[in-house]
Amino acid sequence: MTALSALAAMPLGRKRHYVERYTVVEDSSVGYPSSLTLSLILAVSCVGQAAQSLADVSLESPAKVGLPVWLKISTRDEIRYPFFTVPDWHVCHDVEVRKGGKPFLRIQPPSGAIGIAVSFAGNICGNLYLPGKAQHPGSIPLHLMYRFDQPGIYEVRYVKRVPFADAAPPAMVSPWTPIEIQPATPADRAKWLAELSAHAPSDATSLLSGYLPDILGVPDERSLELVVPYLYHPDNLVRQYVAHGLAYWPGDQAKKAVLAALRSRGPSEDSARVLSATREKTTADEEEAVQIALPYLKSDNTILLEGAIDTVAWIGLGEKSQISGELKTRAEGALLDAEAHVVALGHPEIANVYAGVLGPVTDERAAKILWSFVDRDIARGQAIIALTWLHAPSDLKKLAQLALPPAAEPGDAGPSSLPYALRNAYGEAALPYIEEMLQRSPFVWVRAASARELVEAGKPSGFAFIVDAIEQNRPYRGEMVQFLRDRFPEIGRAGDDTALNFAKGKANAK
Repeated sequence: MTALSALAAMPLGRKRHYVERYTVVEDSSVGYPSSLTLSLILAVSCVGQAAQSLADVSLESPAKVGLPVWLKISTRDEIRYPFFTVPDWHVCHDVEVRKGGKPFLRIQPPSGAIGIAVSFAGNICGNLYLPGKAQHPGSIPLHLMYRFDQPGIYEVRYVKRVPFADAAPPAMVSPWTPIEIQPATPADRAKWLAELSAHAPSDATSLLSGYLPDILGVPDERSLELVVPYLYHPDNLVRQYVAHGLAYWPGDQAKKAVLAALRSRGPSEDSARVLSATREKTTADEEEAVQIALPYLKSDNTILLEGAIDTVAWIGLGEKSQISGELKTRAEGALLDAEAHVVALGHPEIANVYAGVLGPVTDERAAKILWSFVDRDIARGQAIIALTWLHAPSDLKKLAQLALPPAAEPGDAGPSSLPYALRNAYGEAALPYIEEMLQRSPFVWVRAASARELVEAGKPSGFAFIVDAIEQNRPYRGEMVQFLRDRFPEIGRAGDDTALNFAKGKANAK
C-alpha cells in the first residue's frame, strides 16, 4: 500500500452522521513499448507444481516524463480502472519499480497533504461500476503510483496481492522487466494539458477512467486548476475522486484552490469534506467558509444545499471548530431555520443529510425537528439515530417504543440499527429496552440486531436467540453464526454444530 493509499485507510477524521459512502481503490501497472509483453506467473505453494501463464502486460503507448503512463494487462480477470474513488490504493493489484537495481520510491504525500479517509464494503478486489466504455480498457495508470520525472530505463514487477493477508504469498508475481520513460520538456506537458482540457468530457465514465487520472500524479498549478472544478460535478463519484485526488498537492496549495472555488461557485459536499480534513486551515479560513455557506442553506440546487449543510455542520459546528462564538450561534440558528426549506424541497437524500447533522446540535429545537421528522416519516431512520446522539434520558423509552408497533408490514425491516444506537448512546441503561425489543418487536431484523447487542453485553437471552436461529433453521441463521465467529475467535471456522454448542453454553450460563 502506498503512502497516499494509507491516507484512505485511516479512521474518519470527523463525524459523518448519516449515509456512509462506501469507497475503495486499488491500482497496478507495468510496461514497456507495445512490442514487449510479459507473462505473469501464478505463485504456487506446492514445490514442483507447474507455473501457469495468466497474463501479458505492455505499455499502452510510449511513456514520457510528466505524461500519463498506462499499463495494458491482458488477463482473464477484468481490469477496469477506476476500481473505486481513491486514485491510488493498490490493495489487490500492485507494481514494484526499481532503477539501477535499487527500489524506486512511490509517490509520497507532500507537506500537509489533505488525506480523506473512506469506508468500504463489498468485494475489495472488484471495480467501480460505470456505464459505457472506459477510456483505457484493461489498463491501469502507473503514473499515479510513481512519479517518473527523469527519463531512462526502469524495471517493473507486477504483483497481484491477497488483500488483508500480509503473510500470504502473492496470487501472481511477474519477472522484473525493463520499461523506458522517454524525455519530455515542461513545454511538452503544457501543450498536452492545453489540448486535453480543450476536449474535456462531461460524462462520469470518461472523466473517471481517463481524463482525471491523466491529469493527476504531477501536482503543478495548471493541473490543479483543471481538477478543482470537478468538486461540483453532478456525479458524486467524480466529486469523491477529485477530493481524494487533491492529496497529490501540498495541503496549503490545495486548500487555497478549494477556497477560491468556494468563493466563486459556492459550497459542495466535497469542498466541505476537503476543507474539514485539511490541517492547513486557519480560523479566518473556517469563518470565511461558513459565512459563504450560510446563504446557500436556502438554495434549490441540491449540490450547493448539501454543501452548505455540510460546511456549517463540519466546519462551523464541529468539535474542533475555531470560529467565533457569535458566528457559531448564527450558523446554528441558520441551520435550524433551514428545516422548512429542506422539507419543501422534497429530496430524500438532502433530508437524510440534514437530519444527520442535527444530532450533535444542543439547541432544543434540534430535538423537536428530529421528532417531527420521525412523526412525519421524513428521513425517519436517520432522525431516529440522530436522536440517540442527543443522549436525552427522557427519549430512551420513547425511542425504544419505535421498535414495538403492533404489527409490521411485509418486507419492512424496521429500525434495525436502533439496538446498537441505543446501547452506544445509553450504555447499560438501554439493555432492558433492548431485551424487550428482542422479545416483542415484530421486525425480525430488529430482533436479530437486539440479540447481537445482548451477546456483546454478555446476556444469555442474546445467545438463546442464536440457538433458536440455528436449531430452527431461521432465515437469519447464517448471519447469526457468522456473527458468533467474528465476535468469538475461539470458534474460528468451526462448523455450525460447534457454534450451536458454544451458544447453548452461554445461553445456559448463570
